[in-house]
Amino acid sequence: MKNMIILALRAAMLRRDSFQQVADDPDEILKSFGTVLMASMLFGLGLVGVVGEGAADLDTNTLFDRLISLWLVAITTLLGWVMWSASTHVLGGKFLRGGGEFRELLRAQGIGYGPLALAVLLPLATVGPPLFFVGVFWVLVTGVVSAHEVQDNDWFSNVLSTLPGWAIFVFGLLVITLSSVGVQG
Repeated sequence: MKNMIILALRAAMLRRDSFQQVADDPDEILKSFGTVLMASMLFGLGLVGVVGEGAADLDTNTLFDRLISLWLVAITTLLGWVMWSASTHVLGGKFLRGGGEFRELLRAQGIGYGPLALAVLLPLATVGPPLFFVGVFWVLVTGVVSAHEVQDNDWFSNVLSTLPGWAIFVFGLLVITLSSVGVQG
């Protein structure tokens, strides 16, 4: 786990060698999956109000609702990761003639999900929402860098191939999650 967190931090700092390391080694899929799952759980904890004023309000029904919400956020984020990687692979690899395989891109984009962990601070009214948007945009930047490392396209092509999948992830899946979970806090 320590190596996964170090690798996710290096990816968050946009260290291109970290994306290449993950893309080149098929065994690194567990680190990518773990990073996405960890970020989604921290995002879910932020949504259900574990940090801030809502943290003390726990009864059996509230706890059950929060657990269901955490499950929904985790599944939604994991599906979004796969859909975003597939979209980037199809657009960048097939249409823009980039190199790299889907699994390489899946691993590289997954390790870049670390900044989504900033969403754990979402219930803090003054800093939470801005940090959440910084984290979501930061994930886009790591996605572009990961696509650049895997697909060997120019930067503009990587932005074009990465942006639609990210938009689907953020504006589609996250809006569905936020509306069904309801931000507490």
